Amino acid sequence: MYGFNSKHLIINKSEFKEILSVLFTNSLEALSQSERSNKRIDLILENSESGILLKFQNNGPKLDEKTVKKLFKSEISTKGRNRGFGLNYAKKCLLKYGGSIKYNPGYECGAQFIIELAEV
Repeated sequence: MYGFNSKHLIINKSEFKEILSVLFTNSLEALSQSERSNKRIDLILENSESGILLKFQNNGPKLDEKTVKKLFKSEISTKGRNRGFGLNYAKKCLLKYGGSIKYNPGYECGAQFIIELAEV
């Protein structure tokens, strides 16, 4: 049986909800472009040495290298004008609380983002 150690994480609840909303919205939009019949979004929680890892993944299309290079920059989007703020916002919020967000280019089945929240 896998369990979590008791950890104290500090992050503003409304900001964390917004971060998850950004990831869900991006995943749903990516999955809408997929021809797969078994579309999935998975959330995986893991202990890490410094806190908690949240792996947020979907089995939609993989991101191309050009897109990956500018993922966390503001106002950069593959979905049109007045977009491209969400991942930049997520990164800034997580940094403020000692956390991070990264894209995992080695994930084979679509897109995976890894959030690390630091233990306090």
